[in-house]
Amino acid sequence: MKGLGAVVAVALACAAAGCGHGMSPLVDPDAEDELAFAAARESYDAELFELAQVQLDQFRREFPRSPRLPEAWYLAGRCRYERGVWDAAAETLLEMRGAHPDSRFVVNASYYIGRSRYEAGRYWMAAEELSAFEQEHLDSEYLDDARYYLGRAFFDQDDWVTAIGPLERVVAMEDTAFLVPGSYYLGRARVEAADFAGAIPAFERVLALERDGQFGDNSQFYLGYIQYELGDLDAAIPLLEVVENRYPESSYRDDARHFLGRSYYDRQRWAEAIPHLERVIQLDSDYVATSSYYLGRSRYELDDPAGALPEFRRVVQRDPLGTFGDNAQYYVGRCLYDLGDLAGAVPELALVESAYPASEYLDSARYYLGRSYYDRDLFADALGPLGRLVGMDAALRSNGLFYLGRSYYELGGVPNRLAALAQLQALEAEYGPMSPSPSDYYDTGLYWQARIHTNLPGALFPTHCADAHAAVERLRATQPASSELPRAELYVTTHGCP
Repeated sequence: MKGLGAVVAVALACAAAGCGHGMSPLVDPDAEDELAFAAARESYDAELFELAQVQLDQFRREFPRSPRLPEAWYLAGRCRYERGVWDAAAETLLEMRGAHPDSRFVVNASYYIGRSRYEAGRYWMAAEELSAFEQEHLDSEYLDDARYYLGRAFFDQDDWVTAIGPLERVVAMEDTAFLVPGSYYLGRARVEAADFAGAIPAFERVLALERDGQFGDNSQFYLGYIQYELGDLDAAIPLLEVVENRYPESSYRDDARHFLGRSYYDRQRWAEAIPHLERVIQLDSDYVATSSYYLGRSRYELDDPAGALPEFRRVVQRDPLGTFGDNAQYYVGRCLYDLGDLAGAVPELALVESAYPASEYLDSARYYLGRSYYDRDLFADALGPLGRLVGMDAALRSNGLFYLGRSYYELGGVPNRLAALAQLQALEAEYGPMSPSPSDYYDTGLYWQARIHTNLPGALFPTHCADAHAAVERLRATQPASSELPRAELYVTTHGCP
């Protein structure tokens, strides 16, 4: 067969071209056109394609009526193909096919038109030509080549589903040189089409035939990656470790290390994830930003915000608009908050809201931005971010209501106390013990309700003491074991509402 390279071996050149030039007894071997063709063909067989092209083009001009013209024209196109001048090769072969549709070289020319289009990156044109070739030339020696590159043309257009058909047909053929690469790209097409289980046999076939060949390391990686996508992390880990151990120079070693780290991360084995993710970053690969994010998350989950912070900063610096840009920006601020650098946390958390308004971390950023102000006694500044929580996360919303109420309370004055009371009453109503998402601040919120009612001026709020005692009773009824209950009772009875 022809193999995968652009330039065929000299020994196979004539057979692959189907262009042996045995002569009829009626042809004069010493005729001028025969001698010119023989010289050009000698250059072609010696792989002197630039020289051969000049000679064959000259032959076409000087001998337009020669019986050798279709063959010379075909070889002129092949010279352009072998030289990597893909568009010129396709155009030359198209002209030859149009001028000599009955020539025995038309079949080969049709294949190389499609192949030239493929090599030029004109995949849709290649697919059109090679699809027609497959339908019309089922007995051609180029059938497996055509099926393979037809599949590749669809694959390289990201049309994974359509690529599967021709690749399945080529790997089903006997004695094809494309069994291994065809199997690999069949597996890849199925992976890209999210048919993970269906891809496994294709990659296993590659490993069974050529474990240490061109596609061995790739296939080994994808077998591990498939198990990761299928959620079988225990199966993924040893398969991915083979890539690192057996193929240390593999271009997929960064992929394997990343998904090894992800497999451990997803199993919440943070410490085991860290060394794999660190090695990805050392390779400076396309996974640096993603691996840095999960490395930061692993360290953060291990209560190491100081170690996590540089990783999140790396993500923001390298890929701020990428998949994890908003996540990393949030965790930069969150690490600073956890480290007690509240002033440093404020601009980082504010940036999540201004730069990533659709982020899933938006409420978290607002909450900790509010807390960063609150914890510094900047209560007026805390009102804005805490008041913008939208309640997508019940815990954040309930906590936010509590600290929003507390911020209003700390600002003092009756209007602010009433605003605080409204937030704490909303907390009680939405996140009580019987709600789907009871709040950790429920009992503390009732304590502060009782305290606020107690301190309201009786002249304006004649029922303030009754309201204070009612808050205490609701706390007693719902949380009798809470430590906030005796605090509330003591405060109310010792501050004017016995």
